[in-house]
Parts: sequence; structure tokens; C-alpha cells
Amino acid sequence: MILRLSYFLLIGLVCNQTLASSSTAQSCTRSYELNIDTATHFDFGSGSSNKQTFSAQLSLMALDAETTIPDSTWWGVQLSEIEMQGNGKIMVSTPELSMPFALLKQDDGKLIEFRFAPQHDDSTKQQLQGLAYYLQFPNEAHWPENTEQREESDTIGLYSVRYEKPSTFAGQTVLPYRKNKTHYQSNENMKINGGNPIQTIEINTSQQDIALNSCWFDTVQGQEDIKFSGTADSFSMSLSQTYMIKPMQTLAEVALWAMPTNVNDWVFPEAVVTELTEAEIKALEQRFIKALKDTDLLSMRGSQLADWLLQFDPVISVLREELLTTRFDDKQKMRLFNALGHLDSDNGNQLLVTLINDVAFSETDRFRAIRAITTGTSALTAPLKNQLSGLLNQDEFIGSEALYGAAIMTLGAVLQRRKHNTLSDELFMELTQRLVNAEDEQQQSALVASLGNSQMPEAVTTLQDFAQSSSARVRANVAASFGQIADNDAQQALKSMLQNEPNDKVQQAVLGAIGQFQLNNTELQKISEIAQQSKSERTRGNAIKALAQQTHKSQQAQQQLRQLMMKETSRRNFALAAKSIEALKQTAETDP
Repeated sequence: MILRLSYFLLIGLVCNQTLASSSTAQSCTRSYELNIDTATHFDFGSGSSNKQTFSAQLSLMALDAETTIPDSTWWGVQLSEIEMQGNGKIMVSTPELSMPFALLKQDDGKLIEFRFAPQHDDSTKQQLQGLAYYLQFPNEAHWPENTEQREESDTIGLYSVRYEKPSTFAGQTVLPYRKNKTHYQSNENMKINGGNPIQTIEINTSQQDIALNSCWFDTVQGQEDIKFSGTADSFSMSLSQTYMIKPMQTLAEVALWAMPTNVNDWVFPEAVVTELTEAEIKALEQRFIKALKDTDLLSMRGSQLADWLLQFDPVISVLREELLTTRFDDKQKMRLFNALGHLDSDNGNQLLVTLINDVAFSETDRFRAIRAITTGTSALTAPLKNQLSGLLNQDEFIGSEALYGAAIMTLGAVLQRRKHNTLSDELFMELTQRLVNAEDEQQQSALVASLGNSQMPEAVTTLQDFAQSSSARVRANVAASFGQIADNDAQQALKSMLQNEPNDKVQQAVLGAIGQFQLNNTELQKISEIAQQSKSERTRGNAIKALAQQTHKSQQAQQQLRQLMMKETSRRNFALAAKSIEALKQTAETDP
């Protein structure tokens, strides 16, 4: 069944019954056209410029909720029909950006509180607040005198602003209400990810012209030219922006009109599922294909692209054919696979498992699908579990040994990452049974690693049966799996392997896993003996790392490490032992 996801139960035209409950809402219900043009120039390195356009329908509705703050009103706000472009390329808008939110506005214009839906993440909140601050100006009755200057805040920080009243000549208004930012006093609200922090903000121009009405406003237009500079002029960024907000002739069709007029009663349904008609499916497929051609996929992180893909989830399988074309370069394909993992929908997950097993794709892309399926955290569904079981029980896997091993090991990682349910137990039992019945080394080692990836304590008993396998490869994976599960039974099993395992490769795995546990004197001595007798640099290195983790036995561990240094021929291991001794000393000094 093809399904459509929608955030709201009530989307459509104005609900007369709802609006009739509030004369304020009836008289102050408006929709506007919003257009913003932004040009940004970066003056560091070779310099770069970026131009963006943003257009949307902006809807506002006065709400009835009582507030504890005098002379203030709650307003419902919603954007719709959002279109964005960056340097001429279409950019995506996440569904959350089109969800209603509320703001509390004082009569003097200051926006002092916001209410968002649970689905609004920090990035979306920042965007919506930034747009709302275009509307931060007083009502007509509270408009300041021309000589008055005051302070306000926005998404950058605290700034000073001067307001101007309209000028008249011969009874005609020749200048509108005007707002001029004069300078920023701080940038405390800016979110800076890495790089040099903003040191200074210089406002070259910031002018906003407003036509007010008894409700709020009729039109708003403005322009800003601001320069941001880093410490000691290490970089600078110039931002120029013009914007226009003008009324629409009719109200936009948005969910806001059906929301309660008391903001305290707002509820945001998770999702409503309806079935698409064949015609709707075809239309959505064509929209998806066109959007893939027109959209700059690399302008978004994987998680952001996943939010965008959600609108096409009912036809996400179309992506298989699109990925087989030459339309996408390697970076774009990587981003799409990553986004499918973040999407974590049933349709998207089933597509990923299909691609893992699809010989039409390169092994590189199939590996990407394997990595992506481990990203999701939602509980297994019956269709997805059946697909994973089919992958597990496939006797003739077409692909390299490495690809097969990765596919099988992924099943355990899926169990570990996702919320547990009865289907998880079923898949775990199938994994266990498959291991018990496996005969060749390749299958056994992959299945052992998969059980370890699940981190389920129930796997320890089965894994112990393979700790005595004739295959060193299998035994090494058993040791690593015990380290991943890391409960008391797994710890005891590892300690048994420590005392009895003669093979270098397996010893490396045992030593790599056992260091996380608190070991006794006998076990520390055994680790030292293995290191002194081994000709393998890696085995000795893992022994040093295991000893370095034994902070509860600091003195003995230091003594063992000094003994190893006396015979160590590897510069790398010698340096590692020396650093480990110093770290153990410092830990002993700081511990009470």
C-alpha cells in the first residue's frame, strides 16, 4: 500500500466554526507574500559570493490566550508555498519549516516568547525566529517619538534602534513609519560552528518602512547592509538583503486557521496516514524525479536531505532507477545513501536492503547501503525484518567475501541500534540458528561478529561454543564479540581465552577486548608474559594498551610496562609504553 504522510489532521480553508469563537482572530487573520533576496560575500581566502532568494506565503492569526505580561498578544504564524534558491539552484525546504508556531508580541513591538512544535529542531527554530524578527516593530499607538532610541534583540544579539513617525505635507503622508537599526551591542545569539568567532558587526544600512493598520500591518519593506568581522580582521563577511511583505487578496490554505485560538490548546499530531491514488503516485514520482534534477543535493547535510526526502517517501523506490543513471556524481550518491539512512522510514529501509542485494549496483554503492541501514533507530517492522532474514538465509550471495561479511555483520548492528521489539528477538534467533548450522569459516566468522555487534547478552552462550573453533579467524571474532557485549559472562569467557589462547591473531583480539575490564594480578602477569613471548609488534602493542587501562592496579601495571620496555624493539610500542606509564602516574596522583 502506498501511503502519504501529513503533519496535521486539519489542513484546508478557514474553519468558520473555529474562527467564530474569536472576534479578534476574525478581524486579525491575514496572509501575505514574503520575498527576501540575500547576497553574501566572504573576504577570506580566495573570497566567495553567494546569492539566495526566499519566497513564501506568510499567514498570521491573533490568538486569545491570556498572558501574564500586560499589553501583549499571542500570534499564530505559518509559512507555506516555500521556494528557495541558492546561486540559481533550487534549495530544499524541510516540512517542519511549514508547520505553525506562535509568538508573543508586546504592543511596543518586542517579540518576547516563541512556542514551537516538538518537530521543530534548533536549526528550524533559528530560521523561523529570524523571519519573525522582520515583524518586530510597535503598534501605531505605541510608536516611539522620533528622538527616542531603544534596545531590541534578534537572532544576532542586542542592537540599538531608532524609530521615525510619518512625515506629512499638505495633508498627505510623504514618509511611512520607519525603523533604523543603528548598531549591534553584542552577537550573543549567533550560532557559530567552528572557525573564527565574530568580533565586530558594522551596520552600513538598516532601514525598514512599514504601513501599519489597526490589526498589525499592511506592508513591510526593508534593506540591510551589514559587515561581520573576525578577530584581528582574520576574516570578514558582508551581507546585503532586501525584503518585501505585502498582503494577499485571499487567505492562504494552511493548517493555522484550524488551530485553537488559545495557544495553550495547540496540539501537533505526529502523522496522518492516507492512501494515495494511482494518479497521485504517478504525479509524485514525476515531481520527485524533477526535484532530484533541479536540487543542489550537496547544499544539505545527510539529516537535512532526509527531511527533504520525507515528502517523497511513498515513491522513494524511484530512487533505485535514478541512482543507476549517470546523473549523480560520487559525492551526490554518498549523500543520498547517507540521507536514506537518516530518513529511517519503512520504505527507505526496504530500499536500502534491496540495494545491498542488487547486483546492478557497484560494490561501493552496496557497501554504502550497508552503512546506511545501520543509521536508523526505529523498531523493526515485519517487511523490513523479512527482508533482513532473506539476506541472512540467502545461500548464493553474489558479491565479494568482504561484501558478504559486511552484509551479515550489519544485521547485528541493526539489532543494536534499533528499538527492541518481538521482531528483534526473531531476527536474533535466526542469526543464532544460522551460526549453529554454519559449516564454513567465512559464514561462521561473519555470524559471530554479527552477534557481537548486537551486544545482546543472550549471545554469550552460543559464542562460547565457538571459542574453541579450529579457525583462528572465528576465535578472534569471538573474542572481539565478547568485548562488545561486555557483561560479566563475556568478561569471564575472555579471561579464559586469555589464559589458553596460543595464536597471535587471536591474542591480539583478546588483548584488544579485555583491557576495558578490571583485571587481577594473575591476569596482568599473563598479559605481560604474552607480550614478552610474542614476536608480533601488534600483539605487544595491544598488551601495552590493555595494561595502560588498569588504573585500579596502577603500580603493578607500571611495573609490567617497564619490564616490557626493557625488551621492546619497536619504537612505536616503546613510546606507547612510556606514555602509558606517565598517564598511569598522573591518574594515580589525581585519584583520591
